[in-house]
Amino acid sequence: MATSSSSKFSYSYLGLVNIITCGIELCSSAAFCYLPPMLLEAGFSESLMSTVMALGPLCALIFLPIMGTLSDQCKSRYGRRKPFIFALCIGIAISLILLPYSTNIGSFLGVILPEKMTSILILAFSVVLLDFCTQIAYTPIESLLSDPCENEEQHNRSFSVFTFMMSIGGCLGYWVTASDWSSTRLGWYFEGQEHCLFAILLATFLFTSIVSLLIINDPQVVDSSEKLDEVRSIPSNVSISSNGSISSKSETSVKRASPSITVPNNNSIVSTNSIPPNTASKDSLELPQVTQASFMRRPLQTLLLCPCVVAASLLPKMIYEPIMDTIEAMRTMPLSLRRLWVSDFFACTAVMGFRLYFTDYVGEALYHGNPESEPGSAGRIQYEQGIRMATWGLFLHSVTAALYSLVIEKFITAYGTKMTFLFGMGIFTIMTGVMMNVSHVSTTILLCALTGFASATTSTVPYTLLTAYHEKEEVFYPDLDPKHSHLHGKGADIALLDSAYIMSEVISSFVFGIVVAATDSTTSYIVCSFLCGALACYTFLKVKCI
Repeated sequence: MATSSSSKFSYSYLGLVNIITCGIELCSSAAFCYLPPMLLEAGFSESLMSTVMALGPLCALIFLPIMGTLSDQCKSRYGRRKPFIFALCIGIAISLILLPYSTNIGSFLGVILPEKMTSILILAFSVVLLDFCTQIAYTPIESLLSDPCENEEQHNRSFSVFTFMMSIGGCLGYWVTASDWSSTRLGWYFEGQEHCLFAILLATFLFTSIVSLLIINDPQVVDSSEKLDEVRSIPSNVSISSNGSISSKSETSVKRASPSITVPNNNSIVSTNSIPPNTASKDSLELPQVTQASFMRRPLQTLLLCPCVVAASLLPKMIYEPIMDTIEAMRTMPLSLRRLWVSDFFACTAVMGFRLYFTDYVGEALYHGNPESEPGSAGRIQYEQGIRMATWGLFLHSVTAALYSLVIEKFITAYGTKMTFLFGMGIFTIMTGVMMNVSHVSTTILLCALTGFASATTSTVPYTLLTAYHEKEEVFYPDLDPKHSHLHGKGADIALLDSAYIMSEVISSFVFGIVVAATDSTTSYIVCSFLCGALACYTFLKVKCI
């Protein structure tokens, strides 16, 4: 679908593109309300559950730089970002199918493998796959939105719509989770709440992903060498104008300046004058010819071994180099970026840990339920009631985030990025501090709703600051070594901020669970979120702002 440069920043186009963002967040928020209880009900301990929950973002942290490098170099006719978004959508769909039917699949495979162990492994694999795909899927979408941006206004508009659609997805996800589907006709058809919920998530996600993939304008990156081959194949009586149009020499005058070709999605302009005569000749481009007889004489073992050798030699390079580049980029971060990264890490850890474990906290600490009780027992019923009530709190959390994302750009303009960040994270820290000392359900839900300011803040302010850093590198990056400048382009620094977000989930999933297991109290989830929120506010005081 062709889209003009001006229409790429219209609200209608950005909204349609970000429907997939809404779908991903819908599945993520809804599924992760159920995942901790599902793991606990399956027999996982608190510490083992936190380990499983940490594996997905840990894998995402490792493979994020690899995917970023591959997407930058992708020459697919579908574009640079689309193939990766499509592949991650397939992974999300598979996990949504496996999660509710892990027990059924375990029973089916029980004749070959131990039924209980198989069900547990399938459930753990599905959790890791869903977490991995949903975390890493935002990076190609963010890159897709950032690719055509040329100024701060375009960048702010693109990411404000991104944040808004993410918040809407969270609202829908928590609403779907909080609703009692077991008493509806759909619940009767799918034989239960969980199966009905995941069927709704799968259908909605497939719809949103298909719509966005059809709407997204992601032009193919054409290699300059391919364009030069096209120039050589043009007849001698045809000339190319500076804007890329082709015309006959009989119709246009021949200019002294040699023609140039603008390569799409690449700012460089390749001139045919820059090609040495010996490299432009046909003979120098011809490859050695392999006859059929000589080809057939090669041993079969060689034909089978060659792809294996090539794959074995390329795979370590594909994995090792991007990871080392990311480590080097983190080591050489300018001071302004390093301070922003640290503050963003603490803020994301606070918000992520709160959203991830709030349902478990309400179910156990406020409703005094027990996820390990037998189905139908008083402890299990109370726990499930607590989960549904907590989900309504997270629904209001996302509503607050969505509404605030509509005006946060005006807040930044009026009060600056520092006051906007401290306002959002300050409210979060105060609300979690009060939450630790109250046990009233309605008050807790209200406090949860007000924490939504922090969610919109962490999705907007860091990226707004990063854009300003790159617009005025001489002001914000004075300590950047020129030999490391290639590691700190806009896309690379966006990936660094994304790594802070993903690492925050690793820490919140793993460390928060260990603390709860050590203290034997789910209130520790809220205590950890409070401490991380306070650290985010403190470290942001040292961040250089616009």
